[in-house]
Amino acid sequence: MHLSNVKNTLPSVDELNTLFIYDNGKLIRRKTGNECGLNSKGRYIRARINANTTDYVHRIVWKMHTGKDPMLHIDHKNGDGRDNRIENLQELPSWENFHKGRINADFEQQDYTYQATTEFEGRTIILGYFRDASHAAECFKHWLSAQ
Repeated sequence: MHLSNVKNTLPSVDELNTLFIYDNGKLIRRKTGNECGLNSKGRYIRARINANTTDYVHRIVWKMHTGKDPMLHIDHKNGDGRDNRIENLQELPSWENFHKGRINADFEQQDYTYQATTEFEGRTIILGYFRDASHAAECFKHWLSAQ
């Protein structure tokens, strides 16, 4: 089954409110009472809107609260793409979201390392792996100053 691409126009707020209940960042399907996206893997949670359409929960939450389709990228202020509380969401142009980097503690090759990353258009760009957070932060600062 082919699912339509995200970033299309979402259904009306009334239709979304008929399908979902918003509960502190979670979307609950009215029909079943189940939380959407519990089996979602990856950085962002998706929800099925109808038989042929899925979209990101953060986009659905944005429209349910603002009444508008997201025109820009919806950024998670705290960097956690699964934290869809409305107070954690903001609309940013792609270029601004791209320059919002972070340092992640990651498990790499059975060794705890630090990873300097940034994001662009929903994709994570890895700038490098480091043995300590200060080197990862320095890498990110250097990359940012070169932009």
